[in-house]
Amino acid sequence: MLYALMGIGLSIITGVLNIPNFAHGALFALGAYFLFTLIQLLGNFWLALLLAPLGVGLLGALIEYAGIRPLYKAGHDYQLLLTFGLSLIVTEGIIVVWSPVGMSQLPPPLLRGGVDLGITFYPKYRLFVMAAAALLVLGAWLFLEKTRYGAIMRAGIEDKEMVSLLGIDIHRLFTAAFALGCVLAGVAGALTAPIRGLNPWMGVDMLGIAFVVVALAGLGNLLGSIVAGLLLGVAQSLVALVWPEASVAVIFPVFVRHTIATEIWIFAIFGLGLNLLMGYTGLLSFGQATFFGSAAYAAGYLLKYYGINIFLALALGIAVGAVGAALVGYLCVQRSGLYFIMLTFALNQLFYFTAYQWTTVTGGEDGMPGVPRPSALGLDIHPPLAYYAAVALIFLLSLWVMRRIVESPLGKILQSIRDNELRAEALGYDVPRMKLAAFVIGGAFSGLAGVLYAMLFGIVPLEAIGFVFSGNVVFATLIGGSGSLYGPVIGSFVFIWLSESVASMWARWPLLLGVAFVVVVLFFRGGVVEAWARFWTWRYAAR
Repeated sequence: MLYALMGIGLSIITGVLNIPNFAHGALFALGAYFLFTLIQLLGNFWLALLLAPLGVGLLGALIEYAGIRPLYKAGHDYQLLLTFGLSLIVTEGIIVVWSPVGMSQLPPPLLRGGVDLGITFYPKYRLFVMAAAALLVLGAWLFLEKTRYGAIMRAGIEDKEMVSLLGIDIHRLFTAAFALGCVLAGVAGALTAPIRGLNPWMGVDMLGIAFVVVALAGLGNLLGSIVAGLLLGVAQSLVALVWPEASVAVIFPVFVRHTIATEIWIFAIFGLGLNLLMGYTGLLSFGQATFFGSAAYAAGYLLKYYGINIFLALALGIAVGAVGAALVGYLCVQRSGLYFIMLTFALNQLFYFTAYQWTTVTGGEDGMPGVPRPSALGLDIHPPLAYYAAVALIFLLSLWVMRRIVESPLGKILQSIRDNELRAEALGYDVPRMKLAAFVIGGAFSGLAGVLYAMLFGIVPLEAIGFVFSGNVVFATLIGGSGSLYGPVIGSFVFIWLSESVASMWARWPLLLGVAFVVVVLFFRGGVVEAWARFWTWRYAAR
């Protein structure tokens, strides 16, 4: 039932506002932490359970008013990046205010212990959560189906312009819908706290689940979200009985040190692939880490256990990235807009949890250590400077290849699809096929970067296949300037150099990264390239 609560909340937001709320999981976690703090202050579980979701809802209203409202005409790309940045801010804020260490919260005395159901002994609190969540789901459904304001929200899902023409304040509707979705996320987080405990990253899993629920139900399908949430919970429970390891998968060198400089070039290669999708084709993929991490794991495993040569490892990484992108792209390019973003994210989560559970190959949360760095043509590239030179050469070759692609007829077709997809289709171009080609090329570049990354650090961390890593490369590309060939290069330098510099001074540097996300999305959407062009335009105009 908690899945249904999360699904309804996200479905209301995506349906009414038509935005992908990547802060939904962080707000779920915030609900749990608000509950914990209010219990400490008030000493009353029930009062805390009432107030904690309201606090999350108030924060949600503020987020919509101050952050999301200016971006309604900016497209899903910037809305997604804003909410992703807000999720980083909330998560790191939890760590700063509370603690990075997990905490526990006891149920109220009345609900401690268990009940003998005859066939099993079941905790009282879990029974309460099931009943409370069921009542909340029923209450949310009745509100949306039987009340005037619920009817307005449902009408807003179907046709926002008509609602506005009827004289209804559409902005107030958006604020109310976003706040209601956040309240439901806060309730789910507060109810979860005594069951699973509290940790700053507890919302990551629930975010993936919520997106899967909405994707199964369909955008704005509230009843479908309830059914999908229930079915997903039952499916996960049944699979956990038979195959516990699979239960989660049901849900889805000049200015800096040589190592940092090498990482910049690797990230730039990664960004080149994403930029072909986001900047030149108009497709925002929030799952590029799928191909980056999969290639790193595949090549890292063969390097570690079979000692393959470096050229075979690089070729394997390119192939794994391209094939993975072909499979994922085939499922995704049939959709567009918010659905496309959600599918790439959901599939990324599927690969992430598969890697998390497949400990015999990937090492699970410990990663895959011991990835060697073999010689190249008899040359020892173990020294940092030697490996930097090798990666820089590969980067230059990748940049040349990408330039040829974007200047080729294929590149021009992709740009026409970005500018006007219907016109490109009317001219006779097979738009889904062209999008898939861009996806495959982007996956190949991501796979190449993944192998180089594994050999740089000698380990494939689990985070390399996670959605946060996907968000990082999106941000790097955006801050440099998507749609510009050199944008990902500039963005990678800014992102890696600044993150390494700030991380050495403050452990909570992702909080500043989240703030940077929000600032760039609100004020510098064209990135460094556009800001630089504006600066020189202003200089010449001032003369």
